[in-house]
Amino acid sequence: MDINSRKLLMQEKGAVVPRERVNELYQKIDEYVYGMNRREIDMEKAYETISTAPNSESNAILNSWKGRFADPGLPLYKSSRVEENQSRAKVFYRKAVELDIEGMAEAGDKYAQACLGEMYQCEDGVNMNYSTAVKWYRKAAEQGHADAQDNLG
Repeated sequence: MDINSRKLLMQEKGAVVPRERVNELYQKIDEYVYGMNRREIDMEKAYETISTAPNSESNAILNSWKGRFADPGLPLYKSSRVEENQSRAKVFYRKAVELDIEGMAEAGDKYAQACLGEMYQCEDGVNMNYSTAVKWYRKAAEQGHADAQDNLG
């Protein structure tokens, strides 16, 4: 499925959430996690944004983020609201794969590309593969995703 046929990623109270709104949500998460756009790094607010997003359980990118917060092997992503549990993290990563995060990335979604790069780099729900991680980071970086650009050096 291409990005044009994915005009929606989530539904909010029975109403459709436009693609622009979804992009704003992902941008807000990036800002809290990485301190972008003059925001202070705030993992509590990042996790709150992720967990309260409409239909977050059916969104591949948000499941990838939830996995990062639950993963005890990723010390950057810590929130007092999340119990660290590797098996729980794996459930979220598998869900991201099942919800076709790779298809979203192939369709040109820079947030999916950056998430997938991290998944391949850190072996989150997929087999570790640095060359595939670099491929996805490059694609996201070409679209201006700052974290992907940083990961490329």
